[in-house]
Amino acid sequence: MAEPRSTMIDPPIETLLETVDSKFTLVTLASKRARQINSYFNQLGEGLGAIVPPQVTSVARKPLSIALEEVAAAKAKAGRPVEAAPPAGEEEEDGGRALAVAQDAGDGTEPVDSPPLCAAVGEQVAGGAADRGIVVGGSGSGEQMACNKVPGIRAGVCHDLFTAEIARAHNDANVLILGAKIVAPALAEMITGRWLATGFKGGRHQVRLDQIAALERGEPLDAG
Repeated sequence: MAEPRSTMIDPPIETLLETVDSKFTLVTLASKRARQINSYFNQLGEGLGAIVPPQVTSVARKPLSIALEEVAAAKAKAGRPVEAAPPAGEEEEDGGRALAVAQDAGDGTEPVDSPPLCAAVGEQVAGGAADRGIVVGGSGSGEQMACNKVPGIRAGVCHDLFTAEIARAHNDANVLILGAKIVAPALAEMITGRWLATGFKGGRHQVRLDQIAALERGEPLDAG
């Protein structure tokens, strides 16, 4: 006679509730992450690279079960910031390279004006005080516009590993822009690592950078 199949949640609900502040948070967090995992499985083989894969080794086949295992392992957290950034303009050392980092984030009750933060980072990079900069905003769109108003700055929004690699290899981007409302924390870490590790290829790409610099100086370009 076959043994009755257990219907209890694994990991146990008690264990899961220890990682969040309420059942509501647990449900919303697990549901959102389950949708992401399901999307990841559906896009395998398409080379999109924009969705974080499962963060735990699991034998479960259902996305929700995997999501719950991530919650229990503290791999999926509610309200986790993309990056605990130092104050605007402060530098971090990364393998001998100076990074200027700013995060466009307040206490959630008042809007934060990102241009001053972007200017602080851009001026340090353009002035040589930092080799590269990282700015974390909401979508990253406005931050990219503001950073690129600083002469000498080549800022690019990166939402996946492909755009991170192209930004560095082809465009020699010196400021990375991340959208905290678009990119999951684990993916943001992967993007940052790829961006920092990728070098500029030069060659024909340098010609294009020279053209961009000419535009910045207000010089006309030869369309031919």
